[in-house]
Amino acid sequence: PTPNAGIDDTVCIGTPIYLQGQASNSVNLMSWNFNTQGISPTPQVSFYPNFTSLSPTVTVNQPGLYNFILRETSSICGISRDTVRILVLDTTVSAQVTPPSCSGSVDGQLEILSPYANAFSIDNGLTWQAQAFFSNLQAGIYPICASLPFGCQTCSTATITNPNSLQLTATNDTVICQNGTATGEYIARTAGPMFKKLSLELGGKNPNIIFADCDFDDMLSTTLRSSFANQGQIC
Repeated sequence: PTPNAGIDDTVCIGTPIYLQGQASNSVNLMSWNFNTQGISPTPQVSFYPNFTSLSPTVTVNQPGLYNFILRETSSICGISRDTVRILVLDTTVSAQVTPPSCSGSVDGQLEILSPYANAFSIDNGLTWQAQAFFSNLQAGIYPICASLPFGCQTCSTATITNPNSLQLTATNDTVICQNGTATGEYIARTAGPMFKKLSLELGGKNPNIIFADCDFDDMLSTTLRSSFANQGQIC
């Protein structure tokens, strides 16, 4: 006689495993055993109502590949076995976030990290998309979810925080004005450790000295071009 332990399957951690064994002869003794080699730490495996039921409900507390062995004992033919393999997947979910470029901006980014997931949500499962990456986000708490193709979902939260607002501190004898040197120095000192790209115009227009013996037409063309190039924002 040869028992039938059922069809190999894949489930998510936390989902009950429904074993469906079949005996070759109903008078024979039947029992289940299991092999969890390679799963660390050692998992807890529970059978309900018991391991002698042909169709027990099994719960485990660790992801990994489980081998469930159905043993059939015949008084005539001895012991025969069949094995069903159940892959239990990890359903953890986390997120990698990028804050907005400036406080109050709506250009934050979020990427949901979940093994085996094929659908992702940042509104607690109200809407889904196939890509794990979300952009154009403002600061806030997002209820993220990941859906696996095996009929289970897992959710958590991800927080996008605003960067610190730019603050200028000046003493009583300091004058800070638009395009001033003190302002530019503060911005450069703050942005430097963050490797931000900066282009600062910290002064007024450069002087244009015209000599009496110059080529007037060439001078006029050069002066106009240099004064108004880039809307006059370069020296």
